[in-house]
This record gives sequence, structure tokens and C-alpha cells, in this order.
Amino acid sequence: MTQKPKILIVDDKPQNLFALEKLLKKLEVEVIQATSGFDALGLALEHDFCMGIIDIQMPEMDGYELVELLRSNEGTTTLPIIFVSAIFSDEYHHRKGYDAGAVDFLSKPFNPDILLSKVRIFLDLYNQRINLQELVQQLNEANNQLTKLNADKDKFFSIVAHDLKGPFLPLLGIAELLSKTSITATPKDVQEMSQKIFYSAKNIFNLLENLLQWSRLQRGRLEYSPLKLDLKQIAAQNVRLLAANAADKGVILQSKVSEGMAVYADEHMLDTVIRNLIANALKFTPKGGQVIIRAKVEEKISPTPPLNFVEVSVSDTGVGMAALTKLLPVFPKEYPLPIIVVQHLHPSQGDFMPKYFDKKCALTVKEADEKEPIKPGYIYFAPPNYHLLVEDDETFSLSADAKVNFSRPSVDVLFESAVDAYKSGLIGIVLTGANDDGANGLRLIKKQGGLTIVQDPETAEVPLMPQSAMKATKVDYVLSLEEMGNLLVELGK
Repeated sequence: MTQKPKILIVDDKPQNLFALEKLLKKLEVEVIQATSGFDALGLALEHDFCMGIIDIQMPEMDGYELVELLRSNEGTTTLPIIFVSAIFSDEYHHRKGYDAGAVDFLSKPFNPDILLSKVRIFLDLYNQRINLQELVQQLNEANNQLTKLNADKDKFFSIVAHDLKGPFLPLLGIAELLSKTSITATPKDVQEMSQKIFYSAKNIFNLLENLLQWSRLQRGRLEYSPLKLDLKQIAAQNVRLLAANAADKGVILQSKVSEGMAVYADEHMLDTVIRNLIANALKFTPKGGQVIIRAKVEEKISPTPPLNFVEVSVSDTGVGMAALTKLLPVFPKEYPLPIIVVQHLHPSQGDFMPKYFDKKCALTVKEADEKEPIKPGYIYFAPPNYHLLVEDDETFSLSADAKVNFSRPSVDVLFESAVDAYKSGLIGIVLTGANDDGANGLRLIKKQGGLTIVQDPETAEVPLMPQSAMKATKVDYVLSLEEMGNLLVELGK
């Protein structure tokens, strides 16, 4: 224990306190004095005492009253008390002391060795109690850690089973097709099916290899062996490996890594990271979306030697895409309100979103332009890598200012500018997302009297953005996408 055990001594005579403290200093304890019952009560609430030595005869509050009050307080109900008294030393007062809650009674003048012996017993009991409490705390922490490890293990196995199931399905399907058509199929068809089986099997093997790598990482046995690598080749082989998964979901998967892009890295680690990023992007990208691998040189010069770094990005039309796909097509062609959308996208996405949704929506969908008047009957998308703002004259402006909430465009930037223009006539909506962007803007809309709506976190792909918005302000509606669409259509009538 880092702190010495504390002993409370209470007596209205300073000379008695001085003598008692001098005696107790022979032990490894901290002695704290009180000259009245009221002072002692206050100290008992501030400190964790191992025991108390209390005189009985004191003005205003005697020792009996003090101990009864200590016993009535939850924090001091078990505090061991030794009464000392020069006057009340008969059997009646001894019994009264025990009835009040004392554990021992000494008459003055007492034998110092006897008092020290009794104090040592209580110190040993106190130390044993503290050690036991620390042991219980350690056991509880170990149990909590074990519970968390078991939960993580179950989650990990669930993810492994899910990820293995994905490549097994096309493998089984192609193998079944091959077995049924092997006699009638052309050699070219057999070759194509055999290649798909090979890539699916290799994909499964790589997933198992990931498990082995994870196991090595947990045991601290993962070795780093860098060498010069062709990044385009690594990206291309991962595209081939996961092509069947992408085709099965109806997602476009392609690599746009430039020819001759060389990097110095551990081949297995780099391959694993890129493959996991692609697999994760495919998991959250809905049918009709796309996943693209890109790489660019970042000239971050280190002092010795000068080095360039390559930034590898796997961009997708994932989280939020599915929510918008369900929500935006519900608006009828005659809808009287303009709709402005901010989607967190990689700058390389270009105008994919407005083109994609223009084919699916009754309203005209387009990318917002600088100084463009905001008109009803349109769905406007913020351009990637630009903040979208609404001016007081209800036109758009674009900004390349620093990212807000790690995002550009930022929902907060749009909301904060739009509420200045539309005041209480603004409707703010926060959908699925992985940060707290939009929470502060929604709070301002609520403050101005506008309508605030968030997607029910239980229905969101990633619930962090709706949850953050709900923490920032008391929103008006928490709805599923279907309920949200019905409400917005009704509000436009």
C-alpha cells in the first residue's frame, strides 16, 4: 500500500492528544487529531480511517454520542473504536461503551504496551481487508477482461465465418455448374469456370492466411521484411481475387493504379491490407455501386534520407449510399422543396453520385455549382472535396477551406450556412455515418426553430452520426428510412 493507515484520535484535552500521538508514532501509521465530536465527524467523512481512539468525557458531544453517529453512517459503520476514559471505568460504562459500538475499552492511565498491542491487531485486520479488497478488484478486472475477450472471440469467429461464407458460395456455385455441364461445355467455358474456381479457392486460402497472420501478430511473432514491389500488380491480383464477390453483389471493382508505381514494403502485409480494404468496401457497397483502388505519390520528405510516400486509397459508394437509395426515389416529380445532400466521398468520385441518382429519382439530380440559384424540384449534391454553403440570397457557394470533422464537404458547414438563410423554414436530416459531422449544425437548426430529423440508429448501417446528433440536441423525429420518406413527402403537400 502506498499510504500509511490512518488512526483518528479524539480528546478535548490537547495534552492527551499529544501524548497519544507520540505513542502511536512508534507504528507505521498516520495520526489525525480531533478536539471535539463535531470535528471528528467531519474528519471521518474526509478520511478512510483504520480505527479510532476516542475519549468519552467531552463537552457538547461525548464519546458515546459520537460513536452512535459514526455507526449510523454507511462509510464508518464498521470503523473499529477503542474508548479511553479516566472517570467512566466501571462495568456499567464499559457495557454502555460496547452497546454504543466500541470494540474495546481502556481506563486511564492505560498501559502503553497494551494499547499498542491492541492497535497492532486492528492494523493487521485493516491491512488484510485492504489486501482482500485489492484482490477482489483484480479478480473483477480479470473477469471483465476475460468476458471482453470471450465476446471479442465470439465476434471474431462470427466475422471469420461470414467472410469465409462469401467466397465459398461462388466457389460452390461454379463447381456445381462445372460438374453439370462438363460434358456439354466448350473447352473455353471449362477454362473460364476453372479459373473462377481457382481464384475463389485462392481467396479462401488468403482469408485463412489472414487468420494465421493475426495469430502471429497476437503472439508478437510477425516479421517485417520489406522489398521493392510493383503496386499495380498487387492491386490487380486482389481485384482478380475478389472479382467474383463483386460480381455476386453487382458492384464494379477496378484498379486505377498507374503503371510503374513501385513501393518499398512488406509484400504480405501490403497485400493483406489492400485485400482487407477492398473486402470491407465491397461489404458496405450496395448493388450498382463501385469500388476503386488508386495510388498517388505524397512528397513527404524525411531528413535522412529523403523519402517519398505512396498513398493507397480504396474508395467506395458504401455507407450512406444504401440509405440515399431508399430515401431519394420516394420524392414525387412535383415535390415543392429543394433537397441538398452532403455525402462523404473520396475526391476521385467526381460526379458519380448525381449521375447515379438522376437515373433513379423522379426529381432532377445534379451537382451544385458556384452561385447557382437553389430551386424546388431539384436534388443537389455537394461536389467531392468542396464545402457546400447556402448564401443569404439562396444561392450556392463552394469552399476549399480546411476539413471540418475530418470531412470536406461537411454536413455541419452546410447546416450552419443554410440555417442563416432559411431560419425556421429549414429541415435538417442526419443519416447513417461514421463520425459526428452534422450534430452541431442540427443543434443550430433546432435552436432557430427548424425541423430536425435523424435516422433511427437501430436501422443505420453505421449509427455514430445519428447518435451524435441525438446527443447534441433533442431532435424532433427519430425515424426509419421508410417513415422518414413518408413524413417528408407529407410535409411537401
